Amino acid sequence: MSEQIQTQAELKADAWDKLLDEETGPAAIVIRERLRPAAGQGTPVAPPTFAGRPSDYHYDGEDPQKWQAVLEAVAQKRVANRCTLDSIPSQANRMESHLKRFEGKFIPKVTLTGVKQESLSLLDVGHRVADAALWSADNYQEFQQGLEAYVQGDALKLAKLAPTSLVFGYWDSRGTTGGKARRLVRSEIYAENVLKLTRKSQYWASVDPEASEDLKRALDEAKAKAKDDREKDAGSQLGFRDAPASGLGGVVVKGEILRLTILSLTGLRNLSARADGNEVSDATKQLRRYLFALMLAAASTSRAGWDLREGCLLVQERNPKDGEKEGAPITWTKVYHDGREEPCTPVPAEGGVRAFLCATAKEFFEPGLPAERKLPFNPSKAAEEVRKKLAGKDEAKSTVAAGAPKAGHKKRQ
Repeated sequence: MSEQIQTQAELKADAWDKLLDEETGPAAIVIRERLRPAAGQGTPVAPPTFAGRPSDYHYDGEDPQKWQAVLEAVAQKRVANRCTLDSIPSQANRMESHLKRFEGKFIPKVTLTGVKQESLSLLDVGHRVADAALWSADNYQEFQQGLEAYVQGDALKLAKLAPTSLVFGYWDSRGTTGGKARRLVRSEIYAENVLKLTRKSQYWASVDPEASEDLKRALDEAKAKAKDDREKDAGSQLGFRDAPASGLGGVVVKGEILRLTILSLTGLRNLSARADGNEVSDATKQLRRYLFALMLAAASTSRAGWDLREGCLLVQERNPKDGEKEGAPITWTKVYHDGREEPCTPVPAEGGVRAFLCATAKEFFEPGLPAERKLPFNPSKAAEEVRKKLAGKDEAKSTVAAGAPKAGHKKRQ
C-alpha cells in the first residue's frame, strides 16, 4: 500500500484485504504507544484506585513504597513492578465513547430512554447489548434475535444492530443465550518501575465550634457517638471540625508508560455471516471489512490525548529511548502465526481510517444506515425479572435444605 492510499479522500472497502486474508494475513496487529505525564518526565501521575480497605493502586511485582529496591532495578535496567494506569475494561469504554463521533454516520444509532440520564447511547451502556437495562426495555426483540443468531455462528444480524458489541465484547451471562463475544480490540495503559507517593493536608473549619452552646453540645454528642472516630463523626462529615487528612499521592514513573493495544485479526476471522447453516462469502467479507474499520478507528489516539482522570493527563513521549537515535511515539507491528513480525507501514492515519470506515459502512449497510432505534426502559419488566430471580434463589435454598442437588441457573423466558 502506498502512502497516497492512506490519506486520499476516497478509500475503497477492500484497501486492507491483505491483512484480513485467512491464509496469508497476520494473527494480530500490535500497537505500542509511548506516553509521559503532560507536566514532563518525573512528575507524579494518579493511577486509578481499586476497592479494598484501604483502597489502593493496582500493581504487580515490587512494592512501590520500597524505593531503594525499585531504584536498584532501574539502575540495572530491569523491571521491578508494573502499575495499572488504565485497565482493559476502562480502555474499552473510553475507545467505545471515542467512536460516538461516528454514531448515526457510520455506526447505527441506538438510544435507551427512560434511564437515569433520560436517554443513553448504546455506546455508553456498561454491558453493551447484553446490559440489563437494554433487555428490560421495550423493542428489544431484534437485539434478542441478533444474540441468538450469534451463538449459532451468524454474526451478521448483531453487527447490523450493535457492531461495537462485537468489537469490544459482551457476555450475555444473565440472558437467555449465555453467549459471549471476545474483544477484538484489547488495550491497556501501564507504567513500569513506579515509586509510590503519599499526601497530607489540613482542613480548617470556617466556624468556631464554641460559637454557641447549642452547636458545641451537638458536636460533643456527635464525637461521643463516633467514639472519637473522625470518619464516623457527623460534625467532621459536615465540615464543622478541623480535620487533617492523609492518603495516596500518586506515583513517580521511573520506567516507561505504555499503551499496549492488540487488534485480534484471528478473532475477526472467526466471525462470519451465515444462512441455513452455510457461510455467505460476500456478506462475510463485508462484515469483516466493516468491523476491522471500527477496530482501526477505536485504536487511534484521541487528539485530546489521554486525560484519564484528575492528576493523570498523558501525552505522547517523543524523546528517543536509550540507544535509539529517533523517538517513535507509536509503532504498529504485524505479528504472524509463525512468530514473524513486520512493521505495519504506512501507519493508518486519521483521515485514511475515517475514509476506510466510510467506505466499509457504505458497503455493509447498503442502501443506507438504518434509522435511529429507541428502546424505552420498562421498569415493570425489570421488576418482574428481579422477582423471578428471587423466586429462583428461594427455590434453590429449599432444594438444598431438602438434601437434593442445587438447581441450575434459571434463564430468562
